[in-house]
Formats: sequence, C-alpha cells, structure tokens
Amino acid sequence: MPFISSVRGSYGPQGRFGKKAGLLGTGGTITTAGGYRIHTFLLGQSGTAFNPGGSGDVEYLVIAGGGSGSNTQANQTGTGGGGGAGGFRTGSLAVTGQNYTITVGNGAQFGTTANTSTASLTSTSGTYAGSQGQSSIFSNITSTGGGAGGDDGTVNVGNGNGGGGNGGSGGGAGAGSGSDLSGQPVSGQGNKGGIHQAISGGRGGGGGGAGARGRNGGEDSSNQSGNGGAGLSSSISGASVTYAGGGGASGQNTSVGGGTFGNGGTGGGGSGSAHKIQLGGNVTTAQSGTNGLGGGGGASGGCDGSGTSTAGAGGSGIVIIRYPI
Repeated sequence: MPFISSVRGSYGPQGRFGKKAGLLGTGGTITTAGGYRIHTFLLGQSGTAFNPGGSGDVEYLVIAGGGSGSNTQANQTGTGGGGGAGGFRTGSLAVTGQNYTITVGNGAQFGTTANTSTASLTSTSGTYAGSQGQSSIFSNITSTGGGAGGDDGTVNVGNGNGGGGNGGSGGGAGAGSGSDLSGQPVSGQGNKGGIHQAISGGRGGGGGGAGARGRNGGEDSSNQSGNGGAGLSSSISGASVTYAGGGGASGQNTSVGGGTFGNGGTGGGGSGSAHKIQLGGNVTTAQSGTNGLGGGGGASGGCDGSGTSTAGAGGSGIVIIRYPI
C-alpha cells in the first residue's frame, strides 16, 4: 500500500504535516482539496521551481515517463513487447524555503515504420525495439523512465534482441530469437515486464506496471499476447487516480499462427495493435500511454508491404506535491 493512501488517517491538520510547518508554497498549478494545498507539475512545467515558502514536511508523488512499445516493420511477422510504465515513487520529504527545480520526464517517442524509410529508427534489423522513458525528479527523489518494449527478432536473418528494456518498470519481451528475458524494474519503482510465449507466431510480453508485472504471452488466453501490468492509485491530487500502467504487446495475424494483441494496463497503459499481414490492411497503429500518467506504449503489429506500422509512445510523467493548509 503506498504511503499516500494512509497518510491522512495517521496525521491530523495540526500533526506532522500541520500548520505549524508554516508552508505557503509557489510553483506549478496550485489547487486546494481536503484541507491541502496541492502543486501539480506536468510536462510543460518541467524545469520550473517549487518553493515551499518555509521549512516543513511535504508529501510527493513523482511519476516518470513511460517506455515506448516495439515497432514491427511493414511486410513482416512476429510479436513485440509493450513498453514499461514510468517509475512510481511516493512518500514524504523535509523541505526548506528554497527553490526546488522540478523535472517531469517525457514518454519515449517512436516513429512510423515503412519499407521506404527507417531514418527515424535506431535498430538495424527489420523490427525495432522501443525506447526508455525519461526520468522525473523532485529534490533527491528520482523516478526512472519506463523500460523499452523488446522487438520480435524474427525478421530477416532473425538476429533481433527479444529482451525488454529495464526501467522504472521493465519492458515486455518480444517473440525474439535472441534474448527472451523481460525487462527488470528499479527496486521500489515498478514491476518487471512479461516474457514471450514461444509458439507458432509467438505471443509477446506486456510491459510492467507500478502495481503488477506485465503479463506473459499466452498467460491470460492462449491466443493473446501479454497485457500490460496494472498501475497504482494515489489520492494526492484530491481524487483517486491510477498511474503508471504498462503497455500491451502486439498480436500476430491469426492466418500465420498468431493471436490477438495485449491490452494496456490500468493507469494509462496503451494497448498493442494486431498484425494486418494477409488481411489486406496497410496501416496498424498501437495506442500510446496516457500523458500525465506515465503509462507505457503499446507495441505495433506489422502490415502489408505497402503500409506502415506505428508503435505507441510512452505517456509523460507528473510531479505532485502537497501539504496541509
């Protein structure tokens, strides 16, 4: 259970976080709810400062940007892993009357794959692993960006790296002929990604979430790639919100032995997309993670030779700070 969910039951308005701290801070978007003054920093406010206006203890929630899912090139088969959710950190911190520069991590971006252009992509194989999200920082609290989704590794000469990337939560493994290990989380910030199921067509693993690991390929249904792991909820904003869900893996066309895509985890995880090969489709687009929630991006399936496939980007993170008024 995160610290945030229990703090109000342990401390009254005159207790540890009470008025005697004398805080009247500036910075971010300021709201009030439930007797608290709340400072919220989104991506566009990254690099600006929080100043508490005095010394005392504050509560914080620091969510990093999510990782992007893998991207399967047009006219190719296989299944890729979903992106991991951004790191989730919550607790209390002693502050003094000075500026604290806030960094809000962006989600990992990803381009479109087509047979005619791979300039925006980094892999040299026919499919492309995702990228890690950016970290979010408040004072000495750093949440690490979500791990990259692993590529499917079955294209061309089959030299792909199926392993998901490490991060706040780990990225899911693709159905690769190389490493099939899922990405691992930073301790205390998230969960590992799912592994692929090595059957005909493969089933990719879902990206890890703050509250649960990514699901393995075929774990929830023999014909489905892995769902993203669920996120965690916090009421620090004044309402219960779930953050940092993992991205879903892509699905392979059933006509070549594959299955359906994985769904995004609760808390802003993006769902994967299905392959369109042999179905006549020429565009496939996975869902991106939700901005402000740090969700992982979904993995994209392939499509026919004249088409394009687009992986889901990770969602940007958020930093929230509050104290009683």
